[in-house]
Amino acid sequence: MDRSERDVTRRDAPGGAHQITAIPELLEMLNLKGAVVTIDAMGTQRAIAGRIVDKGSDYILSVKGNQGWLHDETRQIMVCHEVGGMDPNVRGEWNTSPA
Repeated sequence: MDRSERDVTRRDAPGGAHQITAIPELLEMLNLKGAVVTIDAMGTQRAIAGRIVDKGSDYILSVKGNQGWLHDETRQIMVCHEVGGMDPNVRGEWNTSPA
């Protein structure tokens, strides 16, 4: 996607389907290469994040307090980053599996 382009797409979940099932369908419709995809906390799912990465994109997914260990781990990472414990120029992954 050219940096000057903007894709804003909305798709209603068919027949009252859940947002988690509608998001993958929407992702398939879009050319996401090089884009940053944002999704609210309802869509913060491993399969959704994986599909975004598979399509050549990055993502920003919301995390809410009711998401237990994921919220706690994310908060820890952000605190480490704020105090200089992480290099912002290094892109990496961390294990967010519950202990």
